[in-house]
Amino acid sequence: MKCQDILKADFDRRYPKLHKEIQRNNVGLQSELRSARDELVHAGVDMVTGLFTRGQWFQFLNEKVKGILLPEEIENNRLSEGRESIGAENDLWIVFGDVSFLSLVNNASHEAGDALLSSIGATTDQAPCVSFGRYGGDEIVGMASLPYEAVAREIKAWERGIEHISSEFLKSKCLEPHVDIGLAGSAEAIQFMLENEVVSERGVVRLVASLLVRLADYRSAYLKCIVRLEKLATILLNDRHLYEELIGFLAKGANNPKKKDIRKLALLIKQGRQEEFRIEVSRFVLRGVESGSWRAFALKTYLDDLK
Repeated sequence: MKCQDILKADFDRRYPKLHKEIQRNNVGLQSELRSARDELVHAGVDMVTGLFTRGQWFQFLNEKVKGILLPEEIENNRLSEGRESIGAENDLWIVFGDVSFLSLVNNASHEAGDALLSSIGATTDQAPCVSFGRYGGDEIVGMASLPYEAVAREIKAWERGIEHISSEFLKSKCLEPHVDIGLAGSAEAIQFMLENEVVSERGVVRLVASLLVRLADYRSAYLKCIVRLEKLATILLNDRHLYEELIGFLAKGANNPKKKDIRKLALLIKQGRQEEFRIEVSRFVLRGVESGSWRAFALKTYLDDLK
C-alpha cells in the first residue's frame, strides 16, 4: 500500500464521523473534506522519495512502541523492573538506510541527486511489510513488526531492488548506488535500557523509539565505514588519479583514515588477507567509541565476529 493510501486510511480511522460525511451525498462538503484530507496526506509524504516524512514516520513509530510496552510503563513513563522480554513474534524492528554517495551526486547536479533518491524510494516497494520514511537528506528508515527471519527477507528484497538502479555519474567514478543498512530490534533495545537503567524526561515511548533508531543508525554507519574503506583501497590499486579525486569525500564516512592506512588496507586486499583486512577495518569503526556506551552496544553484534 502506498504512503498516500495509508495516510488516507489512517485519517478515516481517526475521524470516522468525517469519513461518513465524505461518503454522503453533500457534494460541496465532500469536496471540502477531501481537500482537508489531501492536505494532511500531502504534508505527511516526502515529495522526492514518495515515503513518509520524518515527523509522520515517527508518529507511526511512537504508536508501534506503545503497542510493545505495558500499560503501567506508559502511565509511569518508565520501564518496569523484572519485565519479561519481548517475544520474537512481537518484536519491533527498525531498518536504517544511509544512501551512499548522494552528496557526491548532488555536487554534480541536484536534479540527479533527487532522481537517485526517487529511484531508491521506489525500490522500497520490494519490502511491502516495512513502513518506510525519509529520516534525513540521505537517510531512509523503516519499521516492521515481524519475526527476524521475515524482516531479513524484506531487507534482502530491498537490496536486490537497489542493485538494479543505475547512475551514469557514479559509474564514471567506479561507484554504484548503494544503501548501507543497519537493523535493530526493540527487544535488545529494552534489554539495554533495563540493564543500564536508562531513563529520560521525554517519556518512555519517545525514549524507546529514539534509542531504537539510534541503534540501527550506528550499525548502518559501521557498514558505511567498511564499504568506503574497501572502495578507497580498491580504487587505490586500480586508479591512482581517481583515488586522489575521491579520497577527501570517501574518507569522511570512514572515520578519516590517513593515506598510509589506506595503503596498508590496499596491500592486504592485494595479498588476499581478508581476515587481517577486517580486523584493521574494525580499528576505524571503534575510534571514539567508549566502552559500555550505547554506540558500543550497537557495534558489539558485528565486532564479536572479528575476535
